[in-house]
Amino acid sequence: MKTRSPIVAMLWEIFRVTRVEAALKVAFGTVGGLAVLALCATVAPADNAKKYEDIMDNGAAAAMILLVLPHLVSGLSLARLNGGRPGFPLYLHYTRPVRTAVIVGLPMAYLTVMSSAVYLVSALLLRVTSDYAFPLIPVAAWIAVLNLVLV
Repeated sequence: MKTRSPIVAMLWEIFRVTRVEAALKVAFGTVGGLAVLALCATVAPADNAKKYEDIMDNGAAAAMILLVLPHLVSGLSLARLNGGRPGFPLYLHYTRPVRTAVIVGLPMAYLTVMSSAVYLVSALLLRVTSDYAFPLIPVAAWIAVLNLVLV
């Protein structure tokens, strides 16, 4: 792919590098959360409504942990490119000058938005398939802040 803008080229390269990780996060959060909720539904006794509700609430909390857990390691996909050494991990040779703020800010913004979007997709899928209202905006905001700090 040949682009004239270094920003578009950087976005394409970051997307190319992180798309598999994003898909795995969506799959892990959604499938893992559904598996925990299904397991809790089969374990919970149907005759005692209070105990059933408690087990299902604990299962929803465990599903929430599985949703958020993959976002603690978001910066590893870019750090893995240069072996964990400090410095700019995208070793592209741009033919046009790129400002330092763009080189640093664009990957940070992309990883922040991508992690929040991946959480929102997974939480919406779990919200649609189960009867639990997983929090969307507050947790996505916390994930965005956490990614900005860690990246």
